Amino acid sequence: MVAIFIGVLAIMGLFFAWYAAHQWRKTQLKNLVLAQQMKDAIVYKSKYEELEKLLVDADVKTEPHDVSVNDMTPEELFHFIEREVSRRLLFLNPSFDRQMMMDEFHISKERVGAAFSQGSKYDSLPQFVNDLRLDYASKLLVTTNLSITEIMTKAGFSNASVFSRYFSRKFQIPPSQYRQANGEQS
Repeated sequence: MVAIFIGVLAIMGLFFAWYAAHQWRKTQLKNLVLAQQMKDAIVYKSKYEELEKLLVDADVKTEPHDVSVNDMTPEELFHFIEREVSRRLLFLNPSFDRQMMMDEFHISKERVGAAFSQGSKYDSLPQFVNDLRLDYASKLLVTTNLSITEIMTKAGFSNASVFSRYFSRKFQIPPSQYRQANGEQS
């Protein structure tokens, strides 16, 4: 009888040891994932801070002081629009269009048209928005582990083939190859 009791106790002890080891392993795996996420967040934060510093430096050098948007030349107005749309990520809004820009910056349709036709390299507002979205997608490809479909959606594209075609046209390489090429450098 005592032998049976000791045997049951030994089996229970082994089961408890196995369960504790299993739980410890699960915790270790969760900690590894968390550590990787923290590392990714730190890398992303440093890249974001570098980008923000560059934007701040650019603002200091190019920001027209004491000039209203109505007094700006088309070039100055375009650079103001470009900076604000980029800084505030307005281009990610699916309904971002000329009217929204007019409302956001309190400028006329004619001033928006002049900013793009005379003050920029873009032929149209959609081309400008797509360019900003593609730049944003390229940053996400390098700084995140999101799938290309998730990045496409976050960048404001709804069609995978259109996204891939525009991306390849701008960067001369498909998104998946861009991630591989730039992932090796970082």
